[in-house]
Amino acid sequence: TLGQSLVLAVLAGAIMAALLWLLAPSISGFVGLSGRGLQHSTLFLRILAFAAPLSFMLFVGCACYRGAGNTALPFGIMLAVNIVNVAGNYTFVRGPLPFGGHGVAGIAWATDLAWSFGAIAMLVSLLRGRNGLRLHLHRLVPRWHMMRRLLRVGLPNLMEASGFWIAQFAVLKIVGNTVYAGLPNAIAIHAVAVRLDGISYLPGFAMSTAAATLAGQYLGVGDYRGVKAATRLCWYICMAIMGSVGLLF
Repeated sequence: TLGQSLVLAVLAGAIMAALLWLLAPSISGFVGLSGRGLQHSTLFLRILAFAAPLSFMLFVGCACYRGAGNTALPFGIMLAVNIVNVAGNYTFVRGPLPFGGHGVAGIAWATDLAWSFGAIAMLVSLLRGRNGLRLHLHRLVPRWHMMRRLLRVGLPNLMEASGFWIAQFAVLKIVGNTVYAGLPNAIAIHAVAVRLDGISYLPGFAMSTAAATLAGQYLGVGDYRGVKAATRLCWYICMAIMGSVGLLF
């Protein structure tokens, strides 16, 4: 399952890279960008496309570790990815020449560098093996039966996530085409507000990971009471955290 998941991740990432490269101007124009904003957005997305296969592999590797009950290692890798991203942004944008001074392109290349670093770190970790999870290279040979099983589980989640992002794009289009009196940077303001809003719902995603992992493990040993107890506890914790943040907002 691990091997075939990584193969599918790289294939899906390659498809996403091609779509990002081809549709970057259309995506940027759809949300109302024009002029230099459209040029910067198109450039950013096209540079980002180069690292899409590696980023997909990184995210799938993290999911496999979480499924095995290890959430600490993905946390450590993603923490390192963020550190590399911040350092890369500073170097490529504000650093001395020839490394710095690249503006939006520098931000995109820093993201590519961070994702690439994370994917390599994940691959090395999987090859060494942790928590009973180890990647053997011969498992990367495509096995269509296993891929079909993975797609049967993954495609409904893809549809769910796609619906979420389509709605986000619709909101961006509304915001991007709205220029209030004295407020021409509506998209920038919206982006900052969404980052702040993330404080409220990110704990929900965290507890959903815990619920999915624990439910899968309890189902694996036939402990249905454990499934109910674990998912209910995750729900209570999530509700308490998100409700408290909502009250603070």
